[in-house]
Amino acid sequence: MKENLESRVQIAQNRESKLAHFPIMLFASVMGLGGLALALKKASVAFGRVGDLGESMLDFGAILQTSSAIFGFVSMAIFALLLGIYALKIVRHFSAFYAEITHQVKINFFSAIPIGALSHSRFVLLA
Repeated sequence: MKENLESRVQIAQNRESKLAHFPIMLFASVMGLGGLALALKKASVAFGRVGDLGESMLDFGAILQTSSAIFGFVSMAIFALLLGIYALKIVRHFSAFYAEITHQVKINFFSAIPIGALSHSRFVLLA
C-alpha cells in the first residue's frame, strides 16, 4: 500500500517537472510554419494557372492556396496550444519561467512569441 502511494507521488512529480521544463524554443517552430503558410500564399498568387490546356491541367494556384490555408490553420492551432501551455507554466512554475528570462540564450527566444503572432495576423489579413 505504501509503495503504491509512493509511486503515485512520483508520477505526479514527473508530470509537474514536464511542465516546468516546457521550452520557450517551441515558438520558433510556429514562426516557421507561419512563414511557410505565407510563402505558399504568395506563390499561389504568383503561379496562378500554369497552362490553358483545358480542365485536365492542374491548377497549381489552387493547390498552393489550399496548402497555405492548411498550414496557416495548423500553425494557428499550434500557436494557441503552446501559448496556453506556456501560460500554465508561468502560473504554476514561476521560478522556472524566471530562470528562462534570466538565461543568456533562452531569453532570445521570447521574441518568437510576438513574431509568431504577427505572422498569423498577416496570414489572416491576406485571406
